[in-house]
Amino acid sequence: MSDVVPAPTCPTCTAPSRRLFSSPPLTRLSKGQHRVADLAAASAEQPAVTTTIPAAIGRPRPPRRDPRLPALPRM
Repeated sequence: MSDVVPAPTCPTCTAPSRRLFSSPPLTRLSKGQHRVADLAAASAEQPAVTTTIPAAIGRPRPPRRDPRLPALPRM
């Protein structure tokens, strides 16, 4: 910050020029970033509500039993 030239010169005509400060390019988003931002905004306004319990995938498996378990000493 201490090495900043007070009036930088123009590279083409070498005349003193003013320093321009602007916002970073926040509006340059990729298509995917735009889609994610739109989905986030839409879910804030109209969240998807589940009306039914999702179907279970297959039957629950019984727990696997180790045949050596009954031989262990009981406390």
